[in-house]
Amino acid sequence: MKGKIIGILVATLLIAAALPAVGTMNKINNKAPSSTQNSGVEWSKTYGEDEYDVFYDVDVTNDGGYIMSGNHEENGNYYPYILKVDSVGNQDWNWTIRDFEINGTLYDIFDNWAPAIMQSSDGGYVACVYIMCDVEGEDVLIGGLVRFDESGNFEWYSYIGEEGVWWFIPTEIIEPKDEDIYVISGEGAYVDDPANDWSAMLVITDLSGGMIDHEFYDYGDYQDEGFALCEANGGGFLLTGTARDTPSGGDYRMIKTDSNLGVDFSQTYSRTGTDVSYNHDCFQTADGGFIMGGQSYATGVSMDAWVVRTDSECNMLWNRSYGETYTDTCWSMAMTDDDKYVLCVTINFNGYTGDKEDTHLVKLDDNGNIEWIQINGGPEREVGCSIKQTSDGGFIVAGRDGTSYSKDADALLVKFAPFDNEQPDKPDKPSGKKRVKVGTDYTYESSTSDSDGDQVYYKWDWDDNTDCEWLGPFNSGDICEASHNWTEAGDYDIKVMTKDTNDGESDWSDPLSISAPRDRAIYNTLLLRFLERFPNTLLLLKNIFGFQ
Repeated sequence: MKGKIIGILVATLLIAAALPAVGTMNKINNKAPSSTQNSGVEWSKTYGEDEYDVFYDVDVTNDGGYIMSGNHEENGNYYPYILKVDSVGNQDWNWTIRDFEINGTLYDIFDNWAPAIMQSSDGGYVACVYIMCDVEGEDVLIGGLVRFDESGNFEWYSYIGEEGVWWFIPTEIIEPKDEDIYVISGEGAYVDDPANDWSAMLVITDLSGGMIDHEFYDYGDYQDEGFALCEANGGGFLLTGTARDTPSGGDYRMIKTDSNLGVDFSQTYSRTGTDVSYNHDCFQTADGGFIMGGQSYATGVSMDAWVVRTDSECNMLWNRSYGETYTDTCWSMAMTDDDKYVLCVTINFNGYTGDKEDTHLVKLDDNGNIEWIQINGGPEREVGCSIKQTSDGGFIVAGRDGTSYSKDADALLVKFAPFDNEQPDKPDKPSGKKRVKVGTDYTYESSTSDSDGDQVYYKWDWDDNTDCEWLGPFNSGDICEASHNWTEAGDYDIKVMTKDTNDGESDWSDPLSISAPRDRAIYNTLLLRFLERFPNTLLLLKNIFGFQ
């Protein structure tokens, strides 16, 4: 938002506005380079004019095409942008709005966001929008829904908020099955709250956009945000986003509600203390648990994509980070037909060195292991903001090319082909010496097979907080040998995992337990020093124990 929220328009005025239609396992992956990765891109198309254009969301339509929502820039101002295309990316229709009329007065829009869109059960389309405009010298936020018929004809706009009481920024929308309602996630506040004290929110409307219910989910005194939303089994909803108790920090947050928006369970999750979820998607898993994503700051300006998987009461089961050495984001993910998950990760976001803003599709199994990675990359920028699985088993990704908010950036739509990969088998338990000397190199070996016949890489965990790079590639079934020495006495459990050339990961092997006892020479040296200092000690011990 460019302006400070100063006033809120009355709902009755907004409803009358004329809107013209214009057509607890912590897994970390540092990806090793692989020259054999398959990009899998079937086609890629850009959309827009001479200034900044971006898609924030995409949905697969009943006719096999796609509908996207985002922003379109004209003369430095940003307007909502809705575009419908066919199955190969050819435009069917588009819509935007630059101004609107209230009581005979025309007001100009100077900033907006169209963060989400969906096709409804009757074939029409509903988009979330919020608009900033100047009304009598005040910067005013107008948040709500826009509805189109199946052919793209504008039908209605519905304001979400309450005159002089509270305002709302919508971020995601769903239509629960057989409920005749829309449920919208987002954030909002009472007009009398401090300027930076927001709460995550859920709003329920009827199918004409009329408000039925709403609820605030306050956490701290700063900007708490609600982003992703899904329907939960047995009624109720899952809302995910960011909770903040400091201006700059943040934790992931899950809120499971009942059908009346009351809280069943609420949890926060932290990896580094600066963990933010602007991810469009969350899901209920096959076993009744939940999964959410976002990004987690590591060191300095480094940031990794981060996923949290929970049980049905929002207790963490495992978490998984993915990234390289720069700022890596995850703004969307898809649940697949086989009940697994594909993360849409942008590597080196806003980067100026190396591969800048490549899109990585990262498929995870239900244990958090990577099944495969597909990459849309190269010298140009390719940012992925939203992902959905397509009817053929592939994926559609919406986002942008070009530099963020630059006039050379166009909205981008990329179709990925279906892809499958069998992960390597669990490696054999490491073999080698079980009793070792500190400071001495020892060699251990293991082996695995890959049912696709792919070459594999090995990563060893020596249980002493030392890093091991991926070793390989090795042919399927070949033995991998690795050497290590321990610098401190103790007991250690050695294990190994593998990945294939599509980055599909195995489970960790069973551990081999080894012992590195303290060197006997050290004990002897200490004893000699003690006896030198206390020469009568040995004679005293002989008298006490009757030694001759």
